[in-house]
Amino acid sequence: MGCGSDVSCFCPAGIALFLCALVKKPWYMTATVYGTLGLCLALGIFLVFVGVQNIWRALASRKWPTAPATVVSSERKVSRSSDGSSTVEAEVVARYSVKGREYTTSTQKFGQIFGSSDTSVAELQRLRYPPGGAISVSYHPAQPGLATIEPGFDAEALWGPGAGVAFILVAVMFGSLYRNSESSGGGMAFGVSVFAAIFMMTGGAMLLAGGSNLYRAYASQSWPSTTGEIVYDDVDATTSTTRDQGRTRTSTTYGARIIFKYEAGGKVRYSNTRRFGELAGSDEEWANAIADKYPYGVKLPVYYHPADPNLAILEPGITSEAYWIPGAGLAFFLFGLAAALIIVPEMRKF
Repeated sequence: MGCGSDVSCFCPAGIALFLCALVKKPWYMTATVYGTLGLCLALGIFLVFVGVQNIWRALASRKWPTAPATVVSSERKVSRSSDGSSTVEAEVVARYSVKGREYTTSTQKFGQIFGSSDTSVAELQRLRYPPGGAISVSYHPAQPGLATIEPGFDAEALWGPGAGVAFILVAVMFGSLYRNSESSGGGMAFGVSVFAAIFMMTGGAMLLAGGSNLYRAYASQSWPSTTGEIVYDDVDATTSTTRDQGRTRTSTTYGARIIFKYEAGGKVRYSNTRRFGELAGSDEEWANAIADKYPYGVKLPVYYHPADPNLAILEPGITSEAYWIPGAGLAFFLFGLAAALIIVPEMRKF
């Protein structure tokens, strides 16, 4: 996969340079390694700064004043990467007025992730916010131009600072391993400790997300229900191409994308969640089976959260799919823990 201008390639490049540098350490190689890892570190610090800022704004926006707004546009945009894969996002722009002055905002929620291979994510936003629709926005009392359509904290806001911390740890780890590659085990042990911490943090995040899905799946069995209707039904294919040692490999993953509308709390609402913990994609037969089960226009029961009616599903209860993420998270966490408790102490003896 080509890196192009993608800043996320800085760290893989630094890792490759590090592995080469273990054999020889000429000055230009040392400068290149530390320069690359320095960029990785700078990117991590930037992501943490922006991520923390978004989290603060998301939490503060709950108490911000609101203003009536009109959706000016709701467009679907497709972006393609160098490996052949594509992401889709919906850009919603709303116009509002504060003290006689007009403003516009395209921020749906602070810390949101832009672009997804799941086409229903963008379509869901377009259905919720159609052009000309009347909505409300929450704006910063001292900076009216800073506003969001969906105030409050969302778990998506954690991805930015989480990625930043990961970049920082990777830079520190490989910098330490490079610096101590020819020294005693004590220095190398520090790098391995950071390596273990990365695995434990990744596993912990997956356990948290997976555990949340398991809890919601269990709780959904007692949620109130209403009648809903499938308004979007599609099977999309995500194709990616990788190149390794002159060989080109192409893989395709299929996903069943559905959106259903329902009425709860006196409003028409939309959701694209079939079940909590569902797989994002698999083979074509799996995707077609789901699409056949939920064809466009079919009416069926919808189960929604009593305190948050926008959170709704079609299949309540815990299924085997819900164990994949917490199971993988537990494996990552235990691997990192084993490295910290077994490998690191042994390395310190040398």
